[in-house]
Amino acid sequence: LEVINLSLCLFYNIVHKTPFSTYGENLFILVQSLALVGLLWKYSDNGESSTTKTCLTAGFIVGSLTMLFGKLPPSVWKILGLIPIPLGVASRIPQIYANFKQGHTGQLALTTWLLNFAGAVVRIFTTFQEVNDPIVMGVNVVSTVTNAIVVGQILYFSESTKKLTDHRSSLSEETARALQTS
Repeated sequence: LEVINLSLCLFYNIVHKTPFSTYGENLFILVQSLALVGLLWKYSDNGESSTTKTCLTAGFIVGSLTMLFGKLPPSVWKILGLIPIPLGVASRIPQIYANFKQGHTGQLALTTWLLNFAGAVVRIFTTFQEVNDPIVMGVNVVSTVTNAIVVGQILYFSESTKKLTDHRSSLSEETARALQTS
């Protein structure tokens, strides 16, 4: 989802000639995400055949080239520009739901999520100042809200998360002592 989301945002902004400062980080995050997908495909055995991976890669390349050079009509671009909104929500809902269900946030790092949230807030202000496009603004607002929810969960569940991590580290210490005595 992340690769599709980033690609759509990137290509929408390139085609609409918005200032690079309003979307530039998407290019670098997309490159990182593509590298991660490549590494996951290489080193994990998730049952996907090489044919599937080749088809997905070819589809991504063809779709990307079509968006960049295919002269799509404005009505199609509106739809493509709006797709990152439900994708962004769909990619965060499982994490948000899991946090509420578990009653803790596990290994989520407050610093990482605060930086995500701060970056999203800055994108709102940058978009407001440099681009008069409600689609770009909508994508940034949704990203900010979903990041804010996760930051709120990390803060709200901080005590239960600390208890969980303390319990796990005490179990690890007990296991290490047991192995040393045997």
